[in-house]
Amino acid sequence: MSISIIKPGLLTTVQDVGRYGYQKYGIIVSGAMDVFSLKCANILVGNDEQEAALEMTFVGATIRFDCDAVIAICGGDFSPSIDDQLLPMWKGVFVQKGSTLTFGNIKSGARCYLAIAGGFDIPKKFNSRSTYLQAKLGGLEGRALKAGDRLYVRKGKRNVTDHMLARLHEQDRPFLELTPTMSTFVRPNYAENPIIRVLKGLQYNLFDDASIEAF
Repeated sequence: MSISIIKPGLLTTVQDVGRYGYQKYGIIVSGAMDVFSLKCANILVGNDEQEAALEMTFVGATIRFDCDAVIAICGGDFSPSIDDQLLPMWKGVFVQKGSTLTFGNIKSGARCYLAIAGGFDIPKKFNSRSTYLQAKLGGLEGRALKAGDRLYVRKGKRNVTDHMLARLHEQDRPFLELTPTMSTFVRPNYAENPIIRVLKGLQYNLFDDASIEAF
């Protein structure tokens, strides 16, 4: 079971919730920029919410599914489509082997997340699959994805069933919408001018007054 990267987009990496407990060794947390959306995508496909997914920044990737799969896309709206038919976000979707996922214009946000049932078969490095680009650590060879990459998928809890296949064949679309969906009441508001709230961190007292005022 695998997916193939036809076009990588601007910056597409494998990310999870990050690696914790290694900062004292100089290894940063890394992980998804929008952890909430990553967790939602994983929940919708039956994964553990901390499972790794693909994080796409500003320009989405073009991805071919080399197997039947259950996926979910959450985060910023990059106008995803399967075989040129607009794909719903924030819900589980069954796509058939041979389908191609593409992205169009950005309607909101800066990053979106693609989770696939089972998660990616990538080894953990320091207890995480997140890509840390500067250190070339984690993810796929510690780098952003590129054209020609193939990512293998582990067997998931929410597997493709004969019922899904039968329902898909009854309709005139290349994908099948599944339930449940993530309510609009819990989705982030990706406003153009959001309010960013700041709390004092553990190192707050290490900064002088001029630095704090400048911030």
